[in-house]
Formats: sequence, structure tokens, C-alpha cells
Amino acid sequence: MPGHIRLVAIPLIENETLEFDLPDRIKERLQQEYLKSQTLKIGELGEAQSSLEIKILQFIDEPATYNAQESVQEYRVLIQLEVNFKDEVKDKILWQAQSLDGSGYYQHGLETREQGKARAIDKLIEEILNKTVAGW
Repeated sequence: MPGHIRLVAIPLIENETLEFDLPDRIKERLQQEYLKSQTLKIGELGEAQSSLEIKILQFIDEPATYNAQESVQEYRVLIQLEVNFKDEVKDKILWQAQSLDGSGYYQHGLETREQGKARAIDKLIEEILNKTVAGW
């Protein structure tokens, strides 16, 4: 990562899905993980040397596996994002993903859709951190 980048801003996350809680959940998890990693601190646009622009493109909750009786055993939650990590000082895109997918599975009758959603968010956060911090 360029040496001048110490702060990252995470502006309002655009949401093209009907899952209205996703932007806040993704932003909160990103902030937690950046703080925990002690690599970048969170700042506001205008003061931060970098920004992470995110658009939620898609949310799918679909059957993933079936048993012998053709009943659903497991569901998959898929969240798809568009992400741009930008150097605000040099006005340059450092990393971007047009279609970043995170999947989370949950067992029908044993787990909830929210658990699948949380797992999908966790995978996305891990990938974003790997690309914006660990990838350097």
C-alpha cells in the first residue's frame, strides 16, 4: 500500500437490492475489521487519503442442495458487490472489482437466513481486506 495512505473513508454504500440492512451491516463490519487489523484507520471523505466506494448489486437467497426426497436441505445466500479502492491524494484507482461475490450457506430448518447472510458478508469483508490491505 502506498506509504501516504493512513486513513480510509467509506462513504454511503449504494444499494440496488431490497435488503435494506445490507449497507449498514457491510459498513460496520468493514470498520470493525480495519480497526482490528490496525492497518488503516477510518476517516471522512476530504481527510482520508483513500476511499472505498461500494455498490451492492445483487442479493440472492436460493436452494443449494436437496435430499433424496427432493426437499431443500441447504440454502445459499449470494451478495454481489462492485468495489473501488481509490487513492484520494493521487486520484487513482488502486483496486477495483466489478463483481465481487460472497456466499453464505445455511441449513434448512436448523439455521436462519440471517446466518447465511452474515456468512456471505464475512466472506466479502475478508476479500475486501485482503485486496485493500494484505495485498500490498
